Amino acid sequence: MRTDNYRKMSLDELKKKAKSAQLNAYLLTGMIIVQTIVGVFLLFTDGFSVFTIMPIVFIPILIVSFKNLKMIKDQIASRDT
Repeated sequence: MRTDNYRKMSLDELKKKAKSAQLNAYLLTGMIIVQTIVGVFLLFTDGFSVFTIMPIVFIPILIVSFKNLKMIKDQIASRDT
């Protein structure tokens, strides 16, 4: 989502969006951590598999999630001042 769309939203909508974006980003972080632990465990027990590299695939999605969250928080901060 672009910053232009965030500019058109009201402050209440932005706060709701920030809350859900933060929850999504933290859940994704938790899932990546769990996947990493399972991948390392499976690496040592069964050898190399797709589950070993699976967390690496989701890291770009996590970066985009936190970037969007930052844009929303910046938009909220610019309206509060």
